[in-house]
Amino acid sequence: MTPKRVREIRKKHNLTQEELAGLLGVHAVTVSNWESGKFKVRGSATSLLAALRDLSPTHSIKERLHEAGRLSALALLLTATGQAPK
Repeated sequence: MTPKRVREIRKKHNLTQEELAGLLGVHAVTVSNWESGKFKVRGSATSLLAALRDLSPTHSIKERLHEAGRLSALALLLTATGQAPK
């Protein structure tokens, strides 16, 4: 995933780097490094970013993060994209 694409996904959902980092379980500096091209996105963050890419911004991830907490928001994200474990 390109640095530009990471930034586009974050902005599409109106998230700060800190909020995206919290959703993905990484530090905000990691998101900054992805967006600057210093680091490449790896591991589970890749699939979670892909899920965010495909999710409509009308799902209001930012509000769900604040209301439900990180783990619940991840479950909602995975369920909405059909990637929840069965």
